[in-house]
This record gives sequence, structure tokens and C-alpha cells, in this order.
Amino acid sequence: FYIVRFSIVEKEDFKVIVFFCYASLIYNFFKINLDQNSYSNRYHIEDININFTSYSLVAILYIYILIYKYNFVNSRIIFLFFNLFTFLLVFLLQTRGALISIVLMWIWLVFKKNNFTKLKSIYIYMLLIVGLAITLGLFNFLLSIMDFYFFSERGTGDLSGRTQLWSLAYTIIKDNPIVGVGIGSFESISLTGVAVHNFYLNIILEMGLVGLLIYFFCFAFLFINKIKFNINEKLIFTFGLFLSFILPISISGSWQLAPILWVLFGVTFNILRVNKNA
Repeated sequence: FYIVRFSIVEKEDFKVIVFFCYASLIYNFFKINLDQNSYSNRYHIEDININFTSYSLVAILYIYILIYKYNFVNSRIIFLFFNLFTFLLVFLLQTRGALISIVLMWIWLVFKKNNFTKLKSIYIYMLLIVGLAITLGLFNFLLSIMDFYFFSERGTGDLSGRTQLWSLAYTIIKDNPIVGVGIGSFESISLTGVAVHNFYLNIILEMGLVGLLIYFFCFAFLFINKIKFNINEKLIFTFGLFLSFILPISISGSWQLAPILWVLFGVTFNILRVNKNA
């Protein structure tokens, strides 16, 4: 985070980031394995974790959209190509949270282009409410039905075992709500030996409500520090795009383990502060 934070000081610095955005897309295109993975029946990129590959691709798309919308790059054709090609790669990898993130970012771009002020507010509130409801388990039954009927060969009826993990997590949280059970503890408790696959549940589980408050303070710092509570169009667009990107992944995956998250935080922090006329 701090390497990114202090290395981007002028508009021209974003050209380096754009180069790596292009390079990452080309790399993944040539490395994708069109022989489906025998375990999960999904395409994959060499031996890299499928979900983290998809999360990283969508994170790079988020960064690229920000750079494009603030006129650090100008080609509309390349912008459309980058969006569609990222979607194609993630579609082949079949990571559902990442696909939803892309679609939500596209919806937000439509709102931005047409200046739907009221819809933008409703959209942000809806994302926050749905994300909270899923984290609290209020939509688990509905999600299980959707998983069984609408995700073809990937549909298991329990979100690939997530509903069982979440149920165990709720039980542990009830016994340790303030400071949690310690970072990394859930993997040793869970019979499957995997993370809880919900970023917010994972924070409460491991670090308690204290840890969750610290996380949201750090998150708010991204947006509040520069503007000093003076809400403007740039802040609203960036915040809406960030929510569109991160919520679907956060409530379905182990996003806290992806190093690119901190690169993304650093870019978001600086893009709200960089001097475009430098």
C-alpha cells in the first residue's frame, strides 16, 4: 500500500500503471488453460488459484476504469476491449463473485454517463443493504436456491459449501464477539480446512467487532482524508465503483488474502488526490 501510495505523485505516473494493466491482461490470455480443470470443471491459468486469478483481473479492471474515467487514458475502443476481454477471461474461469463485480461496475458506469442522481443513491444503499444481509445470513436460503437452479454444473445447492462454513462461523462469533478467536484460527476449526469465504464474517470471527471497526476506519480513510467531508462527484463515482467491485467478492471469497487488494487501496487513495495538471 505504501509503495503505491508514495510512488504516484503526478498524472504521468498512471501511464506506468496502464502498462501493467495491459501486460496482465495479455499474460493471462496466453496462459489460460483451455483444458478444463478436472477437479472443478473450470478453465484455469496454469496452477494458479482460479478465484484469486479472477479477483485480480477484476481488481485490475477497476483500476483501469478509474484511470480512464479521469482521462489518464483516452481511447474508447481500447477501454471497451479491455472491459469485454476481462469479462471473457473471468467467464471462462467461472468465478461468480468476480462476474457479478464486473456487471455491477458496468451498471455504475451507465449511471455515471446518464447522471441518474437519485438512482445512484438508491444503488449505493441497495449494495450496502444486500451486502449486510448476506453477511448476516438473511439471504442464505435464497442464495442456495439460486445456486442450485441457475449455475448449471457449478450449482451445489449450498454455494459450494459456503452455507455450512457460514453457519459454523456464526456459532463461533456468538461465543467470541468482541476480539474474536485470532487470525487464521478458523482454518484449523473448519473440517474442510479453508477460510470462511466472507470477508466481513472473517474479520468479525478472527478479530471481533473491534477488528471490524478498525477495518472500516481504514476503509473510510481512503475517501475522507482529502475532501474533509465535502462530498463531490469524483468521490461519489469512485466510492460507487469501489463498492460495485468489492462487495460481491467480499461476501463470497477470501479477498483479504489477495496482495493486489493493497495495490488497489493505494491507487484509489492517490487517484482521489493526484494533481491532474501536474
